Amino acid sequence: MRHPRLPSPPIVRRLSEGAARRVGPGRWEAVEHQLEEALCYAQAFGEQRKRRPASDPAFMNLRRTVAELDRYARAVRVVMTVEERDEV
Repeated sequence: MRHPRLPSPPIVRRLSEGAARRVGPGRWEAVEHQLEEALCYAQAFGEQRKRRPASDPAFMNLRRTVAELDRYARAVRVVMTVEERDEV
């Protein structure tokens, strides 16, 4: 992105393939927190660029990627919740 005065986006640590099933609830909460920070960053950045956010392809890619990761995280949380209920 071409905005040197703005802070860089927060890091969302990558989990290895299939790691979501092996990650405990405490670690998963950390992942969700990272995604929440990234979503807030994308929203705040978009609000600062209200005039033409679509003119920045890197920002549009960031916003789309973070939203997709958030949808995946929500799906994983649902699966973890169902599996916890089944264990009880």
